[in-house]
Amino acid sequence: MKTLQVPFHFYPDAVGGTEIYTLALAHRLQKAGQAVEVAAPGETQASYHHEGIPVHRFTAGKEQDVASLYGDGDAAAAEQFGEIVDRVQPDIVHLHGLSPAISLRTLRKARQRGIPVVLTVHIPGVFCSRGTLLLYGEEVCDGRLEANRCSRCVLHSRGLPKPLAQIAGSAPASLGAALATTRLQASWITALRMTHLMHLRGETLGKILNELSHVVAVCDWVREGLLRNGGIPKSSRFAVRA
Repeated sequence: MKTLQVPFHFYPDAVGGTEIYTLALAHRLQKAGQAVEVAAPGETQASYHHEGIPVHRFTAGKEQDVASLYGDGDAAAAEQFGEIVDRVQPDIVHLHGLSPAISLRTLRKARQRGIPVVLTVHIPGVFCSRGTLLLYGEEVCDGRLEANRCSRCVLHSRGLPKPLAQIAGSAPASLGAALATTRLQASWITALRMTHLMHLRGETLGKILNELSHVVAVCDWVREGLLRNGGIPKSSRFAVRA
């Protein structure tokens, strides 16, 4: 059995808890007699070893519409990931987060090859665009992705005063979709597109959750946040790790 672990970043880059967890898991799998390799986004494409673990880095495209940050993901990163999968030939792909480079497109590169995909959710950023699970940075949020509410909260987190964030975040999704067709780039355009982008993010998250073979929630509040966003029934497809 060979697994391909896919965290946000990896050593020797600066890392956080997710990457520390991934490395510890890789060593544990090796000790259990399992083959394991790591694929992670990076500044350049590269292959090397870190503490006895084969590592493969893939890069995101330099130019992309903001919609790719909230939608299907970066096409260039997914293509490179597919090439890594073809070389490594894993039996399981284990994602440790979602990002433009680790996306629905990435997941589908594995599924197209008949490889099951597991996702371990370590942080609220999988379903909270603010990344803190704090509504306006002030009160605990239930984690349910609602286009207008999340738009207002995200715009506020990016420096827009709360009254203006509430106005821009109330724009209809149809306006954002129309502005996307103009291909104009400006901060105020992105603000007016935010409701549409949050709607797109919710749709994409639902697709990802429905296409996974298994989800590991590291605690109960992560599990509840995922369930509130639909796509996975309360079944054995969920595992909670304390």
